[in-house]
Amino acid sequence: MVLTLLFRSGILALAVTILHLWGFWAVGIIFVITGVRIVFMYSMIWRNIKLMMVNGNLSFEVAYSKLKESLRFWLI
Repeated sequence: MVLTLLFRSGILALAVTILHLWGFWAVGIIFVITGVRIVFMYSMIWRNIKLMMVNGNLSFEVAYSKLKESLRFWLI
């Protein structure tokens, strides 16, 4: 009886530990993917805005406000 309880609690503890580690890895991977996505979107949006500024279509203030607006859209 006592050995059975120890064995079961050991398996349960092992399962909980594995699930915890998997959960931490999953959360970390989600944060990394989200961060990469934000950086990629920021660089693409900024590149497009710089191209418009070079062509003379935008001033820096308007470009900066467009960048903030675009980032707000992607972060929500």
